[in-house]
Amino acid sequence: MWKIINASVIGTSHIDRQQICQDYCLAKTIYSDTKSYLVALVSDGAGSARKSELGAKYSCEIMLSCIQRSLKNIQSRNLTKSDVEIWISIVQKSLNQLARRKGFILRDFACTLMGTVVAKDWALFFQIGDGAMVASISNQWQVIFWPDTGEYANMTYFITEKQALSHLHVKIISTPPIEEVALFSDGLQRLVLSFLNKNVYTPFFDSIFSTLRKRPFFHYKELNKSLEHYLNSKAVNDRTDDDKTLVLATKRKDERVL
Repeated sequence: MWKIINASVIGTSHIDRQQICQDYCLAKTIYSDTKSYLVALVSDGAGSARKSELGAKYSCEIMLSCIQRSLKNIQSRNLTKSDVEIWISIVQKSLNQLARRKGFILRDFACTLMGTVVAKDWALFFQIGDGAMVASISNQWQVIFWPDTGEYANMTYFITEKQALSHLHVKIISTPPIEEVALFSDGLQRLVLSFLNKNVYTPFFDSIFSTLRKRPFFHYKELNKSLEHYLNSKAVNDRTDDDKTLVLATKRKDERVL
């Protein structure tokens, strides 16, 4: 069973500009045909787009529906890159319809999107834009895709772009099994990644996952509020003024229980 906690917190610069949080995330365990899957999604709305917070929310919700439908139909096969490309196309089409219905254009919903589907013996990761995902592979923290910031500073790619599929990154890992993953928006990437070495800042993930592993199932969700407080702490806000989202999921056991 997966223990999952997550939080999205508004950045101080957004508060100063009287904006709302433009990040969004979803994470849950899905059960299908006696099998269970971790599904986690993070989207970061573009600061320059009029309704990017809606784009982020709808992107995650539509993508979750796409994944759920696919998991019901895959039977014995694993998910593939083709599945992800179909999901992206559906999300784009749905966002365009929603935007028009609400009196906007698709560009107003501009946002990044990343996600993972983790089964017992395989894991699928996909991403368009910045932010990152890390996973514990053979007890080593590894970045799945380095944040895709584009050719110029303060630039990235969005799922709403016509050429979004050309910026889609997909990775499928079959061995060893994935037991811990983290997803985070670009507001946190310079705090938890080493851009000099293009590596994970291991002490951060060792510490935060140790707490989650130790918490028993019947009250580990209490950590959601603690995670939200941490992301909104002075120590974090002194280092980033952007919105911040963090999703953590583990099924590793710890001998010590708090």
